[in-house]
Amino acid sequence: AGVLMRFGQGFGLSRERLERADEGERERLRRALSQRPRFRLVDGCADGVTLEAVSRALARSREQGSLSVLLVDSLQTVRCAAAEGADGPRARIDATVAAMKRCAQVDGHLVVATCELARGAYRSRDASDSTTELASFKESGGIEYGADVAFVLRSVAGERDLVDVAFAKSRGGDKEPVQLRLDFARAQGRKAEIVRDPF
Repeated sequence: AGVLMRFGQGFGLSRERLERADEGERERLRRALSQRPRFRLVDGCADGVTLEAVSRALARSREQGSLSVLLVDSLQTVRCAAAEGADGPRARIDATVAAMKRCAQVDGHLVVATCELARGAYRSRDASDSTTELASFKESGGIEYGADVAFVLRSVAGERDLVDVAFAKSRGGDKEPVQLRLDFARAQGRKAEIVRDPF
């Protein structure tokens, strides 16, 4: 429901009316989604749903020559057949990252995943208490080696709608820091002029 609500906001719909289950707003969301027939939202809590199964189904439904994007939210919570029986959280993350790489290489998807941060990655007044961006991902070993691009989002202190984006890793790409200005009404972010050096 939360993901659908944010998609609705992206289409210009009212979050408040969606939260109230306003039938008119829900119908506008249904119409907006019906105009995107290849969009699929999968409930990862449903029985039998795994990362690998969703990837294969997405590959089968993709039109010849078209692109597909597999969004995983989150790396720590996605059900992954390859990670079943893993011995501990680090082994589970390593197996899930390897499975996502197979989804990209075998099934041909661009795979984007959200990830929880380790506690040391949160802002601290004392810089010696902070973890570097590359080591900030929870159970980060497999993540830092498996990702082509990895970035960390952190709220800017004292700025309600500003977020620092630090590129921990970018194979062959720019790693300059960026700031995003959030539009809460539309559940979106846009590149902002950097108001201060965030790093």
